[in-house]
Amino acid sequence: MAKAFGVAPPLLSNLAVDVDKDWAARRIENLGDPVNVNDAAKKDTVEIMGAYAHRVYRERDIYSLDYGLNWADLGVIAGSYIYSMAYLGNGIVIFGDRVNHVWRSTDDGLT
Repeated sequence: MAKAFGVAPPLLSNLAVDVDKDWAARRIENLGDPVNVNDAAKKDTVEIMGAYAHRVYRERDIYSLDYGLNWADLGVIAGSYIYSMAYLGNGIVIFGDRVNHVWRSTDDGLT
């Protein structure tokens, strides 16, 4: 495990989550393991599709379900790498980049 300043980050598997609590009407539940061993959640660092020079690419048609077959340049909005990613269900994804931004899909579960 990588260490920053000589301190290893805690493992998510070691966190104790009180699943019996109601967190503002949002329940915390175990979604299980990623479907595929190559999913982003299994990677330490996942490069954004076609990203370089700190540019992020996105599907051209925002209503498309082609899952990244077509990407458009959105300009400089994040770093070149995603360090963590989580699929929350209903088409909603969150991820964190190396400059401590947390990004969320804007799909709102419409797809």
